[in-house]
Amino acid sequence: MTTINDVCTAYEEAKGRWAGCNWSTHCGILGLDLDSISSGQAQRNAERWQAIAGDEAAYDEITVKEETFLVDMAAHLHLRGALICLGEDQGCRLVVRGNPARRFCAESLAREWEFASVWLTEIESDAHWADEEGQKAVSSAEDGDWQHALAHASQACMIEGGYDAPRPWRSLKKVIERLARQAGASGAVALEWDDDNEPGHFWRSFHA
Repeated sequence: MTTINDVCTAYEEAKGRWAGCNWSTHCGILGLDLDSISSGQAQRNAERWQAIAGDEAAYDEITVKEETFLVDMAAHLHLRGALICLGEDQGCRLVVRGNPARRFCAESLAREWEFASVWLTEIESDAHWADEEGQKAVSSAEDGDWQHALAHASQACMIEGGYDAPRPWRSLKKVIERLARQAGASGAVALEWDDDNEPGHFWRSFHA
């Protein structure tokens, strides 16, 4: 028989599984993969590119990975004349030559990461909202308020349904649905509680 402990267990298993972007993306003109990147990290990347665009970062401070981003952006912006190939002693790498071209590419990259930061902030906000709805679903279930418990669980599922998230809240909704059906069939639902959150120590019933 399903009990309130199953609801709490489903909630604990779902809580924290979705906190932000945790799927592969193809964002912006460079197709940025934002999987596991937070809005804060994206904002720091934007600030870094802003610093490069403003000549606040010395040329020799730019990493090989950052130079690759500059080259990719120059290619996407069709600035092929700004690309040169270094000699064999430097790995025959492509780089962007000329400060104007480098600043233009860095400014474009800063805008890409600023957009990514805004989008990631929205995802993180929705993930937090879904978590709050899950908490409210559990509280309502503990009170025997199945209408609101199902409404909050359904809201959590609806929020996560707008993303390629792992869908952790579906399990909570299913458990609440089973418990609600039991309440409708028997007029009471068994709730297991004890001081250590272990089942079987103490029982009480909510009457529908």
